[in-house]
Amino acid sequence: MTGSINNDREKIRLLYQFMQSKTRYVSIQLGIGGLQPFDAKTVDEVGYGDCKALSNYMVALLKEVGIKGYYCWVYGGDGMKHLSPDFPVDYFNHIIVAVPQKKDTVWLECTSQIAPFGFLGDFTSNRYALMITEQGGKLVRTPHYVAEANQQIRVAKVDLQPTGDAQVEMTINFSGTQTENGGLDALMASNQTTEQKKWLEQAIDFPSFTVKSFSMAARKSEIPTSTVLADVELRKAATINGKRLFITPNIFGRFAYVPEKLEVRKTPVVRNAAYVKTDTIVIKLPEMFHPEFVPTTVSIKTRFGEYWADYKVENNTVYYIRRLKMLDGEFPPESYSELVEFFKSISKADNTKMVFVNKT
Repeated sequence: MTGSINNDREKIRLLYQFMQSKTRYVSIQLGIGGLQPFDAKTVDEVGYGDCKALSNYMVALLKEVGIKGYYCWVYGGDGMKHLSPDFPVDYFNHIIVAVPQKKDTVWLECTSQIAPFGFLGDFTSNRYALMITEQGGKLVRTPHYVAEANQQIRVAKVDLQPTGDAQVEMTINFSGTQTENGGLDALMASNQTTEQKKWLEQAIDFPSFTVKSFSMAARKSEIPTSTVLADVELRKAATINGKRLFITPNIFGRFAYVPEKLEVRKTPVVRNAAYVKTDTIVIKLPEMFHPEFVPTTVSIKTRFGEYWADYKVENNTVYYIRRLKMLDGEFPPESYSELVEFFKSISKADNTKMVFVNKT
């Protein structure tokens, strides 16, 4: 399979995709504590194994073409990302593979048949792993996907009717860990239209609407991307009261969560998710309405991230642009009140209304 390929990275890619196409995940407990993997020959014959067996099989495939891969213990999941190197503990619950190259390391998630080559996602990224080498175990870091790698970019064109209902054409582009939101990556791979529509309806997050049509497409790469297109009919996108029309330009994805206040925070504030979400909403108004109240630009910067929103009205059209950047990391306990205020400010800005008046 690899005889005509001179590039090691391409060899790794080909063998990884071969492994994904040939095998499936089955949970197996073998040996003391369930820590022993099936041997590579057995996995090759039966076509299944658990994280231990499939990772061991991947290392064996690489060995056959002269490429060194390493079996790595890691914690998979949202919790326990913060291991102390000075305090040994039973931290690990999963196995992945690391393949060091001249300039970087290729990381492989071997239990997934749909994971893009070289991408770990939220499940095992940005944490310590224990690499098993001939010289013993070595603590190494898995990739950290910065906020700019994990983006959701939404563009919506809204045709607002005199009744307050609206027709919407929407495009949402995702990248990095944002492609995993709500299991979107798995839904795209499965082509289950009904389940895809359910995901979209949850993502739209509006009280009353109808999805008229939609499509989804994904592109596998070391930073994967995906695109969702949708035509939607919204009911009561705006409120009409007498001669006035009230509308919240951030129609989709308003920030609602605000953590509770605490008198004294004793533990560090830990944020695991880093991302950027950008919304561009263009609202075509009925001709008889003219602006009465247009909010001013909002700009907030904190140690946890940044928020920016801008409002413009030109030629009976509202142009609303919003950008939220959230950072991950560990912050001191005394920063908690700042986080609460940041979330409050975002929620307030996201729910800001614009007012228009009918002058006819």
